[in-house]
Amino acid sequence: MMQIRFLLISLLLLLSLSCKNKTDIDRVKASMNSPIVSQSFYNNGNESEIIYEIDSLDTVKKERYTMVIYSFYENGKIKEIENEGIFNGFHVPMGTRYKYSSDGKLIQKIYYNNDDFGKDFILFEYYDNNEKLIKTEKYNNYILYETEPKLIKN
Repeated sequence: MMQIRFLLISLLLLLSLSCKNKTDIDRVKASMNSPIVSQSFYNNGNESEIIYEIDSLDTVKKERYTMVIYSFYENGKIKEIENEGIFNGFHVPMGTRYKYSSDGKLIQKIYYNNDDFGKDFILFEYYDNNEKLIKTEKYNNYILYETEPKLIKN
């Protein structure tokens, strides 16, 4: 009876340690249920980037689909989460992009509002080491309409 109890405790300890050692890469892979479009790797074998297809509007030519891009630091921590659409071969950022420090703290959010020209904007939010918002900037959506960046609100 004592041996079984010891075995169970050891097993629980090993399971808890393995959960703590999971990287952000492991968590992303476990949570995504979409096809992988592309993967890149560091020399240590860890993924540097994984791109998942989220929604395909054209399953034959793959000219119109949306994807989520996960970038990682070499230590396995998440670096960026970015949403993009591919429309007729052009990459268009969409939704919110998150950037993290190498220790896993949020440092920047970028929101892309892809609306009609004049109603479009990109909102930048910057965070300190405690993940507290310190600065916000709003620009025209210079990426979507290929115009010069113009600060709308600081």
